[in-house]
Amino acid sequence: MALTLNAAPSSAAPRGDATVQPAYFTSSLFVDALRVDVRELARVFTEDYSNAATNARTAIGTVPLKPFALFKAAWIRLGWQWLHLKVFEPRARETFVNVVLRLFLECTVPTEAPLMRVVGLFGLYTFYMSQPSSSTPEMYTVTGIPIPLDTLESLLDFPASLTDLEEALRPHTIYVLQTIRPKFLVLPPTTLYAQNPRSLPREVLSSEVETTELTEGSTGKKKTGRPSKAEKAQRVRAAVSGLDRWLEKSSYPATDAQAAADPAGAAGRLRDGSQAGAEAETGTGGQTTHIMLSQRPITSLNTYRAKKTEVISALDAGGGGDALDRAGSRVLNRLKEIDAAAAERGLEVGTEGGALSGIERVESAVGERRVLGLLEGGGLSST
Repeated sequence: MALTLNAAPSSAAPRGDATVQPAYFTSSLFVDALRVDVRELARVFTEDYSNAATNARTAIGTVPLKPFALFKAAWIRLGWQWLHLKVFEPRARETFVNVVLRLFLECTVPTEAPLMRVVGLFGLYTFYMSQPSSSTPEMYTVTGIPIPLDTLESLLDFPASLTDLEEALRPHTIYVLQTIRPKFLVLPPTTLYAQNPRSLPREVLSSEVETTELTEGSTGKKKTGRPSKAEKAQRVRAAVSGLDRWLEKSSYPATDAQAAADPAGAAGRLRDGSQAGAEAETGTGGQTTHIMLSQRPITSLNTYRAKKTEVISALDAGGGGDALDRAGSRVLNRLKEIDAAAAERGLEVGTEGGALSGIERVESAVGERRVLGLLEGGGLSST
């Protein structure tokens, strides 16, 4: 008597399988990590081969080296035999297999060490030849290995370039090359960038995360379409308030020593009128400086001062005082024109800063013939 078991019908629809997009395998997330793993495989194989070669030299009698057996042991020990089971979806698997083969080919270029080239060749052979061919369900397999022409030529010449120290590797490299040579799909030289993608990694992960500050009354939900005028104004206010907070956090009181070392004090210090009552307590007169203003670029500052000294010396030697006056007048007139244009548009103008504003100070410096001495405190003596 045979029993038939029927599965109970399910009311829930089956969920789709999660698949990895092909772009992941050409990105820095996968490529950089796999390169590190290949280097680790090469390190382990190099240590095992060096130890086996040392034991073979010190042993009594002839002890044959088995390089590929050592490589296979390192391959299994590091878990490379499970790599093919990482991806099953055909479209992603095609990119995955081609990228792995290409990274092994990178290790076979002549600029690499001989043992590193051996690892690249053995890894290329092992990974390609171990593709599952009788699995259920059937897995996608690659039928060829794209390789640039110059890389193929250097790879075919590799066995002959091995020295006496790598003599045991020569027959194994020759056999592997003879086995996989019919599988090569020859491409133009590397200089023509005929591989797809052109270079690896193609997509580079950026660790920078942009964050936006939510203001009061905002829901935090991003709306579709263009932002309205109210939203633009809200973003501007948030940016300005954020800048104000940053300035408050990164500013500190200016000391008398800084004032003496920096005669152009208006460029590096801010006077806060609200702190006038605290001048007696702080002793700083309500003046603060910012870290970006107090730490000036010394190299460019010295270069500017040297060039300015040459110009002033040339003007003094050639009686160029009138030329300096005319240049100062033009600068002052241009600043006044800009100030008037800004006032017409209702913008903040340069005369609102009082005695330390740009126009007032330049006008004083022109009268003192120190228009080139603004950095050394020109225009401040009369304020």
